Amino acid sequence: MKKFAKMLALGLALSMTFGMAVSAAELNPSVVTKEPENVKIELPAGVEQIPATEEEKELAVNSANIVAANPGSIFGADYKNVEILGTYFLEGPKDGKAVTVTFELPELGANKSYSLLHVKEDGAIETINLVLKDGKYTAEISSFSPFILVVKEYSKTPAYNPPAPSAPTTNNNGAPVSPKTGETLPVAGMMAVLCLAGAVVCAKKARCNN
Repeated sequence: MKKFAKMLALGLALSMTFGMAVSAAELNPSVVTKEPENVKIELPAGVEQIPATEEEKELAVNSANIVAANPGSIFGADYKNVEILGTYFLEGPKDGKAVTVTFELPELGANKSYSLLHVKEDGAIETINLVLKDGKYTAEISSFSPFILVVKEYSKTPAYNPPAPSAPTTNNNGAPVSPKTGETLPVAGMMAVLCLAGAVVCAKKARCNN
């Protein structure tokens, strides 16, 4: 028993050490802040891409990590996976009027779709609708904080299976029907045998220790 207790304590200590040594996975900042490949963006007059400041890069990376770690908090519980494609830093009119940005994006497989996220100055993340028309995606934007382009995957929930109807409690004549218990007898017998065997083993160990 003493040897078993020592081995158990050693295993617990190793588990705790390993858990403390493993850090949470984070996205590579270079992946988040780069412009996505195979993507073309068309900007209206007065809007342009600008170099990002270190603060904007940090904001974009932190926001992307939040989205990647918990897509359901942004897109809903049916979305389990998300791929961060890249980030755009745009500057445009300051009058608050919306402008249209157009993206040319590759086709996706089933259950996948694009989404454009707007990261506000306070760190809040909002989803901007992407409208597909004539093979291009358009988005209406009125603010020019960092934008994160992602691919989200829709995970279908399993179909609902109603429970099986319970057995009737009366027969055709209206008399009560006794529940079947014969199917549970083998299980009960096996449990009794296992409990008895365990008691015998414990008793033998107790005698040896004394």
